[in-house]
Amino acid sequence: MIPSEIRNRIRESLAPPLLDHGFHGRSSTFSREVGDVVHLIQLQPADDNSPAGARFTVNVAVWVPKLASTPTASVADAHWTVRLGQLDPDNTIQWWQADDFDMADAAARDMVLRIQADAIPALERLGSTRDLLALWKTGSSPGLTRLQADRFRQRLEGRRG
Repeated sequence: MIPSEIRNRIRESLAPPLLDHGFHGRSSTFSREVGDVVHLIQLQPADDNSPAGARFTVNVAVWVPKLASTPTASVADAHWTVRLGQLDPDNTIQWWQADDFDMADAAARDMVLRIQADAIPALERLGSTRDLLALWKTGSSPGLTRLQADRFRQRLEGRRG
């Protein structure tokens, strides 16, 4: 089976529950504007996917337009990024195997449950640049180096970085 067909099948299953939470889809990335930030949820295929089998993970991110170097929200340029599995108590990166539509449907059901249980609450705790500032001040900066977080923090606080 073609990996893009499997990806599309999973994406179609993710769309309705994400739309219920205010997200809009674009390719494999869903986004919603909240306050002065953008929340992102992205279905990411593995680099080695083939017709023999495909694996996928889910990226969860917050992008800040005020700090962005590009005008379009993306996980690659986000200011807070984790993989979905890192939000659960095991804190492990989760990859879902989907070799056919049945496996894709099962993977999508599990993704939706985890997005609703872990990703949505995590994103809701990061609904503004103020929330990101508070997080960065604790020394936590998922997806960023400490130096990057310090520079972004200084820019948001109006200091030169």
